[in-house]
Amino acid sequence: MSETLEALAERLRSSDHNERSLAALALARTRDPRALAPLIAALADADGPVRETAAAALGQLGDARAVAALVSLLQDEQTSVRFQAARALGQLGDARAAGPLAAALPDAAYSVRHAAAEALGYLGSQAGEALPALRAAARRGPDDSRWACARAIRQIEEALRSAPAELEAAAAPEGAGTELEAELSAKLDSAHSSH
Repeated sequence: MSETLEALAERLRSSDHNERSLAALALARTRDPRALAPLIAALADADGPVRETAAAALGQLGDARAVAALVSLLQDEQTSVRFQAARALGQLGDARAAGPLAAALPDAAYSVRHAAAEALGYLGSQAGEALPALRAAARRGPDDSRWACARAIRQIEEALRSAPAELEAAAAPEGAGTELEAELSAKLDSAHSSH
């Protein structure tokens, strides 16, 4: 029998850091949206491995409401926490993470640079704003992270190319529409007038 959400949340307050980490993972496996609040609270744990596990758990939970809390962990003192925060942000796939992930590209730790670049690639067209930072990191970054940046650039550019209508619509002034919208509107008007 599995533990209740309340029992797992209580285990997050255990004095044993291993128990708190296990509780965070178990909460993520519940896929229950109510696990969000206790997991976000665990991001402030004094123990780095608990913060790391809570970040990973939030990525698994998949709730974009965790973006702001995870972004704050990109500045954590521990490399493993910053790494898991970047990975989780990639898993969440929310455009709000693009800027902070781009800012993490020059991190001192390879694992964080790599995870930030990879996460930006996962964001696809939503990470278009990060292309200049990725290009700079691919040119001037340490050799060990250049390929991750280059791969993310390819993923983002490919996503942007495959969505030109969406980009055109997003760039159009309000009320101006796109050629596609005008064509569809004309067809609808024609269909309505023939009835």
